[in-house]
Amino acid sequence: YYECIVRNPEAERKIGEYIRLNPWKCISHFGHGMRGIGNPALLNCPKIGVLCSRKVPPDCNLVAAAERNMFVMQSADQLWVPHATPGGMLTRLLDAKSRRAR
Repeated sequence: YYECIVRNPEAERKIGEYIRLNPWKCISHFGHGMRGIGNPALLNCPKIGVLCSRKVPPDCNLVAAAERNMFVMQSADQLWVPHATPGGMLTRLLDAKSRRAR
């Protein structure tokens, strides 16, 4: 969810409807510590996985980050990668996926 200023009753109604359709309490556990938050009825719909390189703090768990990226790559019907740092972890994962697909 994101924050916004509600300026009129129509906006308030639309936000309320969105929250009812996408309750945060709907948590789906996929195993291996992976979980999704949202409407479980939508899990069978086509999914676009969004992967993007970014600088991470030195204390970040890169193994867990790689596992999350692989989970997205395996679960998505298609991927969108707006940026992958050359030689970075995401580039290596995408290259490995491409080699396996051949």
